[in-house]
Amino acid sequence: IAVLIAVFLRFFVVAAYKIPTSSMAPNLKVGDFIFVNKARFGFRWPWEEGKQVFFAPPRRGEVVVFKCPQEKKVSCVKRVVGVPGDKIQIVKKNLFVNGQKAQYERADPQLIADMPGAEYNAVLTEQLEGKRRHIVISSSKEIENFGPVIVPPEHFFVLGDSRDSSDDSRFWGAVPYTYLQGE
Repeated sequence: IAVLIAVFLRFFVVAAYKIPTSSMAPNLKVGDFIFVNKARFGFRWPWEEGKQVFFAPPRRGEVVVFKCPQEKKVSCVKRVVGVPGDKIQIVKKNLFVNGQKAQYERADPQLIADMPGAEYNAVLTEQLEGKRRHIVISSSKEIENFGPVIVPPEHFFVLGDSRDSSDDSRFWGAVPYTYLQGE
């Protein structure tokens, strides 16, 4: 009975993940362990690819775990910034969602003091639709602008909180709902 309960919990309710990269710094750092609520987006039958029951879509601002579009056997952890129909654009490192610019203010640089290359990065507090989060940007002008793009139906658009050192929807496009694994 204990094994059946453990299997049920692992497949349908909760899973543990270890953060492998710095793409979500300073909020989630390399080596951090997180528990993922797999039931948040409904239930997925393990033997039927993409089949979801009681589906609830992700919301802007949520941190989600999903199958990486480039390597589906690997899980990615990113923040949802766009839902179906949203217009996403980045201008001079400023995020715009549906034409609304996120608000930014400097944050405590100690948040990234333990990160390699911290002296070349800045920590900001980004606020959009009343939700606040810390992000990291670099002095590099490489990824200064992006878009605009419209998030297609049944997809979501994700960014890493460490904006200039994250492979995310800017590189592989919006992510299909069927790739969602949990919150």
